[in-house]
Parts: sequence; structure tokens; C-alpha cells
Amino acid sequence: MDFAAIIKNRHATRWFSRQQVKRSDIREIIAEAHTAPSWMNAQERKVYVAVVDTTKVIRTEFEERAKEGMIGVSDFTEVRRNEWSQKAQRNMYHYSQSLERDLGDRLDEFLHSQDTVYNAPALLYLTLPKNPNRWAILDLGAFEQSILLSATGRGIDSIVSYAIIKYPDIIRKHLPIPEDEEIAIGIALGYADEEHLLNRYRTNRVPVDGILFMK
Repeated sequence: MDFAAIIKNRHATRWFSRQQVKRSDIREIIAEAHTAPSWMNAQERKVYVAVVDTTKVIRTEFEERAKEGMIGVSDFTEVRRNEWSQKAQRNMYHYSQSLERDLGDRLDEFLHSQDTVYNAPALLYLTLPKNPNRWAILDLGAFEQSILLSATGRGIDSIVSYAIIKYPDIIRKHLPIPEDEEIAIGIALGYADEEHLLNRYRTNRVPVDGILFMK
């Protein structure tokens, strides 16, 4: 798959099949992503991976919390919509409207997919030291995108979501993430259940002319 096709084919998968992701594939994905740029080569990012039984336990405990109505308390403070710019809030509003329009009375399935971490067979948790500087966060974003594109190039589907990191105490119970590291990003990897309604949904982007200014 050439690079243009990889960029085009990458999208959020919201319900995964039971097919497992090979550990060797995950290792190769991380090795490729590890070449992403890092400010002064600081390389503060780390990644912790849950697969097979560990993923099942995390999924079960996340779902139990959600059923109890417990809100998430992530390591990175969640930003409410009204804390974003007016432009961002408009985009978020259109996203919510498109979900309601496209999913209709099956919108509950969208919420359920979040509570069960999308039925994903592999969960990746990207961390930084506590109180990271802005440059480290930019580095982590580059690392994240590289993971997604490397996975897509191998035919492996993915999603980045707050729902994957919202209960950090559960994650730390099952993975060796120390308290002096913050869980910043959660990525689910696997293979899409092509028959599931949620995987037919796609988000839109504003026109390029709305973000590109060239002189």
C-alpha cells in the first residue's frame, strides 16, 4: 500500500472483530513509530500494551464502571467543549449531529462501544513523565500518528479515544505503569468487524481552504 493510500484508508474503527493482532506486528508497528521526531532527541514517550487476557480484564472492568455510572478521571485533565474555541465547538456540534443522523435509534450502540473499549483485542497506552512540557506532547502526537499509519499499512485497524484511558487506576492495576508517568493517549488496535453498523460511519473534515493559508 503506497503512502497516499495509507493516509486515505486510516479511519476510526469503532467495533473490532475477535481476530487477534500478532505480538510481532505490534512490535514492528512500535519500532517504525519510534522513528518519529523528538525535540532534541528527548524521547520521553513510552508505550504499554495490553493483549489477549489483559485486554479482556480491562474491558470487563471498564464496562462494570460504566454500568455503575462512574465518570472517567484521566491522568490528563479532560477538556470540556466550552473550553475550546468557537470554531472547534461548531465542528463538535456538527459531529454530534451527524452521529444522531447516521445512527438514529442505534446511537446507544455507539455509547456501548466506548464502554467496552470498542471490543478491541489490543490496547496501547502512551505515556509521558508527569507535568510534561509542550514539546514532549507534540512529540507524543507524532508518535501516535506514526503508530496509526504503520498499523494501517499492515491492514490493522485502529481508533484513538478518551474512552480507552478514562479509568487509569484500572489500567495501572494490570500494566506496569508507574505513578510518575501520565497516561496521555489510548489506542485500540485490531481488525474491523465489517458488518457492524458503527464501522460504516465516517467523520468529515472542513475543506482544506478553511485551514490552509499560502502566500
